[in-house]
Amino acid sequence: MYQYLNVHPKGLIVGDCVKRAITTAAQMDYMEVQRELNRYKKVTGAQSFNSDYNPHKYVENVLHARKLSFPAQKGKKRMTAGEFSRTYPRGRYILNMAGHWSCCVDGIIYDTWDCSEKCVYTAYQIVPVSSVVIPEYNYYTVEGNGDCLFAVQIVDIKNNTKKTSSISRSQLDGYCKCLEDLGYRRFIRSA
Repeated sequence: MYQYLNVHPKGLIVGDCVKRAITTAAQMDYMEVQRELNRYKKVTGAQSFNSDYNPHKYVENVLHARKLSFPAQKGKKRMTAGEFSRTYPRGRYILNMAGHWSCCVDGIIYDTWDCSEKCVYTAYQIVPVSSVVIPEYNYYTVEGNGDCLFAVQIVDIKNNTKKTSSISRSQLDGYCKCLEDLGYRRFIRSA
């Protein structure tokens, strides 16, 4: 089932489907999603926030969404967004379709146009924050593709602060060693 929703802060209809899908499915602020995607392109080396792999990697590595793939099978039609909404009636999902992203929340497709007949290539299930394990000590995480910049997030539990820095490959080992000398432990999220 489809329902009209435009989360653009000015109500504009523009080519912002990636930001709208993430904003709605992950319940984030639109402008924060825009800033996060622009920051993350430094990690992935993407030319723009909207480059094909940048939003995929952001959703997988930063939001820690569960990826569901729907590959083409000879002699069978791909699942459409409408079929997806009926097959997955519970949960929050980002839908990746040909040239478009949308979202499905509890069986309803939210978008600025009815895309329910488009084929779904990949869906990302947004994991509820309550099911993400957060350590009770000061920690840091490292995200990156191994080729250029890495995003290092430092979390201070006692002071309830978070800071993300972009670190080059050549500086990463020394930076992590300094954090460990200060009592931070590296936290690796399980899939």
